[in-house]
Amino acid sequence: MHLNDFISVVFEHYEPIIKLCGVVLAVCATTVAALKRFYKNYSKVKDKSILANVRYLEKFGKYLSVEEKELISSRVSNEILQNVLNSRIAINRKYLSYLYLKLDDNSFFTDVLKVQGALRVIDGFFFVEPRQVFSFSFWFERFLALMCAVLFLFFTSVALLANIKYQQAFVFLVLLIMALGCEMAGFYCLSATPGKRRLKKINSALSEVDVKPEWL
Repeated sequence: MHLNDFISVVFEHYEPIIKLCGVVLAVCATTVAALKRFYKNYSKVKDKSILANVRYLEKFGKYLSVEEKELISSRVSNEILQNVLNSRIAINRKYLSYLYLKLDDNSFFTDVLKVQGALRVIDGFFFVEPRQVFSFSFWFERFLALMCAVLFLFFTSVALLANIKYQQAFVFLVLLIMALGCEMAGFYCLSATPGKRRLKKINSALSEVDVKPEWL
């Protein structure tokens, strides 16, 4: 089937297609709303967990060893930083807290959060290991971004054709919304992990930060 035949079929059966797209969009909107509600409730649970751990330290600290107190304090600090930075901090927390104060450009720190698993101290300098950044997940994100770009061009072309040739304003609007959705998804995939040029700039900025002697 040629592209023109496919487009003709789409416009001949646009009503069921529009209904299907409406169902898909409704499901997506419901899913997003549910995820937001879940995240909001999860944040409240995390806040309660922080307060509970603080109370444990205050009330039962005398029954705990120094190592056990440090464990609870470390967990409280980690959960607080997750809330403040809106990022899951599971590793290199001491490095990230230090770099947050030392990096002049906040955008560099935001990108460091995305690749924190690859953050190292090598030869007295902070360094993000490229081999760990450019793994399967990085290339899969780039592949998804490419697919989103292709879908964006397709929906945009069909939307323009619907408006100019077939004068279907409603179809044009729906396809335009879908194209914008693909565009936003593509930008998200591209920004999920810094690219090679950005990583070089990050490492250049990190090289100007002094490493604490105890981390060498």
